[in-house]
Amino acid sequence: MDALAIVLYCAQSVRHDRIPFISDIHAFSTVVNTLSVSGYSALVILFFIFDFVLLVSLFASAWLFCLSKPFARRLALCQEFLRLVSFRCSVSLFPLALDLVGESNVWLNGILFIFSEFLKIYTLWFFNYERTASLK
Repeated sequence: MDALAIVLYCAQSVRHDRIPFISDIHAFSTVVNTLSVSGYSALVILFFIFDFVLLVSLFASAWLFCLSKPFARRLALCQEFLRLVSFRCSVSLFPLALDLVGESNVWLNGILFIFSEFLKIYTLWFFNYERTASLK
């Protein structure tokens, strides 16, 4: 799912005539300059850093999962805080499906987001529990 999230992020950026990461940094600097007068720049900077770290860590977790490294599960659990702050679904197909259908209901997005995070945490816990039970 992390690899799919990266592909969807890049495809969405290209679809809107933007360069992934570069356009985001440029847009971020514009917003910070605009909001620096009103005092919200520190909060915007914090949210941007969390979102940017999450996107970069998706590369690492996708790579670690492909290599079947045990650290991948820990990294995925650490990403949950960043996902909650940036409101990025773990199941990347949910926002894609809603976008394809043309649905923009806030409640539906919220419910699917909560469900995707619950599903991810449960599967990470379940597979970790199964792995430790099989080692005993």
